[in-house]
Amino acid sequence: MTARAVFFSQLRGACPGLSAPMPTGDGLLVRLLPAGTIPLDAFGKLCAAARAHGNGIVEITARGSIQIRGLSAASAPRFADAIAALSIAAADGIPVLSNALAGLDPQELLDAGELAAELRRALTRTSLTARLAPKVSVVIDGGGALDLDGIAADVRLCADTTNSGVALRVSVGGDRTSAAEIGAVAPSDGAETAVRLLEVIAQSGRAARARDIVAANGTAALRAAIVDCLINARLRPSRTNPLRPSAPIGCATERWLAASVSLSAMPTRLRSND
Repeated sequence: MTARAVFFSQLRGACPGLSAPMPTGDGLLVRLLPAGTIPLDAFGKLCAAARAHGNGIVEITARGSIQIRGLSAASAPRFADAIAALSIAAADGIPVLSNALAGLDPQELLDAGELAAELRRALTRTSLTARLAPKVSVVIDGGGALDLDGIAADVRLCADTTNSGVALRVSVGGDRTSAAEIGAVAPSDGAETAVRLLEVIAQSGRAARARDIVAANGTAALRAAIVDCLINARLRPSRTNPLRPSAPIGCATERWLAASVSLSAMPTRLRSND
């Protein structure tokens, strides 16, 4: 069945998915948020489809989405069909962001990709996607070499070491330095914690964001929603030093190169016809 395009208006805050392109100055724009590693062959075919159906520009956004520009009303459904045929694992609904090298990084404290997948499954059993603002998101940081410190999110679950093992530091409404900290939960309670916090945000209205709730009323309601999940763990002091500069990772293998298409360290623009 051919995909049908539904167009977003050119509103700030819209999240244009494959089936809902957004008009921009150079045609229609769509985004794809990978839910895992994209094989190099599939990524090459994605770029070829961007050239065939759009203007050939593929961008990686600050939040790790793959953004394709220059589509038209006629070509957008054909592009969606071409991507569907590649069977690329992609997230839909509430954005759940995890480390680009989750599952591959020997320095990670836990596999953020696995927890992200668990959370996505849990979210499909709720009505939260329809009740939350398009930009509401969750960050799950496994504590590896490529952190998500600079990415702001409504809910943050960040792996950290404690006096009794690995726990998830829970904070809301910002990036590493600006988010309001709530406490710590066991990794096994991570998905449930995120769902409960998102429910509190949804109860404040379709346009609500965690930062607004914290600014108006503090963290009391958010903390109350997960109080039975909180653990008494001695977390390390939250880091307040400036974001550390990027450093060489090492020699790239095909496996690592495939993972790199979802890097969220900085926006990148690729021209598929170069």
